[in-house]
Amino acid sequence: MQETEQKIRNIREWMASRHFDGLYLRRVSSFAWATCGAASYVNTASSQGEAALLVTAHDQHLFTNKIEAPRLEK
Repeated sequence: MQETEQKIRNIREWMASRHFDGLYLRRVSSFAWATCGAASYVNTASSQGEAALLVTAHDQHLFTNKIEAPRLEK
């Protein structure tokens, strides 16, 4: 299992133990951890990135703007 898959699995187990339907990761540090280093920031002085990851029990979704999307699709 790849590291990213294991992290998503850990998030889902954590969510299930707390009866959460989803987890929205927008902090630069949380996003980077969950994606194994992807940079969601543009302004390094901000703790919130230009991208967010929503993890649910069965899916994961990336939210960003049109400018950052091509960079994050890689």
